[in-house]
Amino acid sequence: MNATAASAGPGGAGTSARSAAAARNGFAITLVAFAILLGAFMASALNAYKVDAAPPAWGEARWIAPAVPAAVAYYRVEFTLAAKPTHAVLQLAAPDSFTAYVNGTQLGTSTFASVNTFDLLDLGATLQPGRNVIAVRVGRRTYPGTAGLLARVLWRDDAGGSGAVETGAEWRTSPREEHQIDGTVLWYSPDFHAEEWAHADVQADPAGPVHPVHPWADASLFEAFPSGNWIWSGNATPLGVTFRRNFELGAGGIRHAWLGVASRGPYTLVINRTSAIAVPVSTGFMDVYDIGPLLSPGSNGIEIDTSNIG
Repeated sequence: MNATAASAGPGGAGTSARSAAAARNGFAITLVAFAILLGAFMASALNAYKVDAAPPAWGEARWIAPAVPAAVAYYRVEFTLAAKPTHAVLQLAAPDSFTAYVNGTQLGTSTFASVNTFDLLDLGATLQPGRNVIAVRVGRRTYPGTAGLLARVLWRDDAGGSGAVETGAEWRTSPREEHQIDGTVLWYSPDFHAEEWAHADVQADPAGPVHPVHPWADASLFEAFPSGNWIWSGNATPLGVTFRRNFELGAGGIRHAWLGVASRGPYTLVINRTSAIAVPVSTGFMDVYDIGPLLSPGSNGIEIDTSNIG
């Protein structure tokens, strides 16, 4: 007792203070290291959602534009299908704002100033046997320059038929928004007659990269997706609904697993309760995620929390 008291004299007090400071420094270092490791883990987990964005394949599609450069341009193309497609996607690029319509229904819109941007839209049930119309409005906010368009429709049906509709000289274009029959038939309507619109000019590829503006994957992935149905809650006016699906995977390594999601409101995606990503409203799109790195042999779970507020 006395020896302990003696060591607590002036010299002992300094030793105790240094020991406490060292302990605090050690705790701080440990805390910083933990924070770094946690950040690295979360970044790695969230990166698993990101699709490796290889340059998109455009086939025979070419950049098109009006004969006279314009900051805004309207485009239309008509084509005929023998049967209703089971899978169909629209891949398009433009500088730097576009809105796409299929058979008179707005399918998607995007704005990303100062760059050429592209997106991949799931056509879903919008195509039909017989005549179909694709219409796109392009607004170039980074003028000077013309409101060009690059687009490609890929489709496949149950009868084994497949094909592509790609931008070229057969597309029609106008620098003005036009209406017919006293304004009741809009320029993107299937009933609009665009025979007097000029044929588009084929352009050289623009300088610089074309950037994705929405989660996407190669169009060939959409062929593997089943033709699922929309599902919803039995509650007529929910503020939010959670959908869950559990499934088992056999032994063995999992390199890639693709998940396609479409929602009429913002949603949050959770895989195996480890990571989450919030996604804004994506009506008209199918978001594509590579969730393979987050899956494991045995039991797995997917949870999607949706909201009607967005």
